Amino acid sequence: MNAKRFLVIVIWLLLSAGGSAMAQHISLDDLRSKNVHTSAKADAQLRQLNRDAVQICIEILKQSQGKLEPADRRVVAFRVLGALRDKRAVNALCKHIELRATFALASEGRLPTIGEWYPAAGALAKIGKLAARDCLWELTKENSAQRRECFCWVIGKVEGPEVGRFVLMLALAKETDAKRKARLEAAVPVFEELFPLKQPDRRNYRPRDERD
Repeated sequence: MNAKRFLVIVIWLLLSAGGSAMAQHISLDDLRSKNVHTSAKADAQLRQLNRDAVQICIEILKQSQGKLEPADRRVVAFRVLGALRDKRAVNALCKHIELRATFALASEGRLPTIGEWYPAAGALAKIGKLAARDCLWELTKENSAQRRECFCWVIGKVEGPEVGRFVLMLALAKETDAKRKARLEAAVPVFEELFPLKQPDRRNYRPRDERD
């Protein structure tokens, strides 16, 4: 089963639980139809399906509390929100960014990333630059060490080490409120530890015949 069809089935289950009639009418095969009306109707239904799914996932996050267990419905909600990449989910994901998974899966040969341990952070990184911008603002607020690390990770994951550090330092330089500025300053070493800049090979700055 391909990923898109699996995602539609997951969304269908979410909508069915939420009582949405839209889940009863969607057909991916209609997207292939040579009839423009049929394919356009399927496209509109799929877009509405996604919007409904995002809203239900946000409601799930708002209604649930406590630790994140393997069978927790929030696990699916995080996965769906990351896949749909809807900016409306950013605020809810930021509020739950410190929820840690019981276990995290990673590909062979590497350790799990922060985004795999903290699925809200992983979903925010998939949403991209809009999420990174909000995470930057969140860093100006009072945060636990774990929330600060997760927000920094999202910014670095989206922007990369160099641009991410530039964005953070620019925000720090422009900030005029003393408390917010201090919180951004506290985030800088956290970001730099997560995303260290590569040091240039200084041998390349010497004449070639003097290099090792």
